[in-house]
Amino acid sequence: MIVSPISIKGGAAKRPLRHFDTRSANERLVFNLFGSFAQFERDLISKRTKAGLQAARSRDHQGGRPAALDDKQRKELRRLHRKGDLTIRQLCELFAISKTTLYRNLKQ
Repeated sequence: MIVSPISIKGGAAKRPLRHFDTRSANERLVFNLFGSFAQFERDLISKRTKAGLQAARSRDHQGGRPAALDDKQRKELRRLHRKGDLTIRQLCELFAISKTTLYRNLKQ
């Protein structure tokens, strides 16, 4: 927590809008409790997120962006590229993909 290093050096934090002053023991206690609750909530969110991702993986759900080309399109792209009748630009336009995507799919 950010207040701990400040407190160690003898400093204090004061929040002007709510008159939150860490110079008193009671205010430091409340401030630290709020920090602990915030950390606890972050941990719960992280745990729920990880559980959700694990559940999705167990259902064979693959996250992320869908592939630009399926296997059939990738084979056709390779065939047309090997044939050599179309330029790279024409292949990109034909398959509605970028050059980077085209080259990545040719490597696979």
